Amino acid sequence: MYPSNYYRVSNLYLKSNNKLPGLIYGEIFVNLERTTKRTQEMSEKLYQTYKDAIDIKDEKSNTISLCKVISVDVNSINKNKVPFCIMFEASMMLSTLGQKEFTFESFAKIRSNFLKEYSARLKKDHPNVLLDYFRKMEDHQVFNAYNHYVFQIGDENAFTKWQESNQAEYQKFVEWYTADENDLKIDKTNLYIAE
Repeated sequence: MYPSNYYRVSNLYLKSNNKLPGLIYGEIFVNLERTTKRTQEMSEKLYQTYKDAIDIKDEKSNTISLCKVISVDVNSINKNKVPFCIMFEASMMLSTLGQKEFTFESFAKIRSNFLKEYSARLKKDHPNVLLDYFRKMEDHQVFNAYNHYVFQIGDENAFTKWQESNQAEYQKFVEWYTADENDLKIDKTNLYIAE
């Protein structure tokens, strides 16, 4: 639960060729240490990393590049041994279908679609404390507002425009997010360790 550990390890991974752990650790950090200069810095880094990694060519042909190159022998692998990063990228790719470009607003939709993919296909074999937290937000109908909030420094103008047009939704999120019982809680049973 010590935010600085997540901040430091996120920055290391975000500078590597294996960015997914950096994105997960960075977003965990943002949820543990809220409204600080480091949180603002991380918000921008996370958004920019996703923006650089998600290449939307058209509504049906997109690429995602978050993971280091991994060689997998498909003849000797079973479903439970497929690395999380490969499964994450594939689910994120499916989540971009129908989007024409990467924007602040389309990214919120991509993440909502991704959460559905994760819940349906990955959760059982790849449990993840952050993604479980997303599910909790979705269950309380605040995940869309969270997706705008968490990346707000990545595109401040788009966030301000969205917030002004969705004040009631944003207020509902703020009330939920600031309640002590809704803090992200990490312990030995749900700790995320990068593969």
